[in-house]
Amino acid sequence: MSVFDTDRPRGAWLGPLAIAVVLLAVIGGAVGFLLANTGGDGGRGTGAGPGPTVSPTLVAEAPDTPTPDTPTYAPDPTYATTPAGQPVRTTAAGHGRPTTCPAHTETLAREAGSAGDLSLTLYLRTRHSEVWICTDRHGTLFYQGHSGQPGEKLVEGHNALFLTDVSAAGGGYLATNHTGRGTTRYLVTADKLVIEHEGGGTETQAAI
Repeated sequence: MSVFDTDRPRGAWLGPLAIAVVLLAVIGGAVGFLLANTGGDGGRGTGAGPGPTVSPTLVAEAPDTPTPDTPTYAPDPTYATTPAGQPVRTTAAGHGRPTTCPAHTETLAREAGSAGDLSLTLYLRTRHSEVWICTDRHGTLFYQGHSGQPGEKLVEGHNALFLTDVSAAGGGYLATNHTGRGTTRYLVTADKLVIEHEGGGTETQAAI
């Protein structure tokens, strides 16, 4: 006889055994339900189920605005115009053409006995110099030369030459400069400056 042999009838064991099986099934189902609702986190969950998923906020970058390919030009006029409409000389170099004689020339013309009120008769610009032919109210002609670029300050004897011996000639004007070294002549037309040096050489500067 084994240790499980007793005098109780076999049918008497079936009832309690069935109850035990049912209880185990109920307990197993309850544990499975709890695990499913806590996300299988070993009992650390709050039982409220998984929280909402927070997606990172993406900040949309503004599209690049195309920059118009517009050339930029720096203002660089040689001459400007006042509100009164009178052209005035500026200090900046540029490609403008004057409509009045330089104040430098007006001052020297008065010192030479001019009646004043100079007006511009001809202006010529070359790569190396510029020339003004001016006339006062009595018709007297004056030559003003400048060796350099427009916009520079005129300094007589350094980069400027003022002459009073001027006459109309050859479709333009002839200015003569008499010095102790000899005579230099300047023939000025709308398209060139011809310089006859005292040594006999000739230099021609084309207008630009």
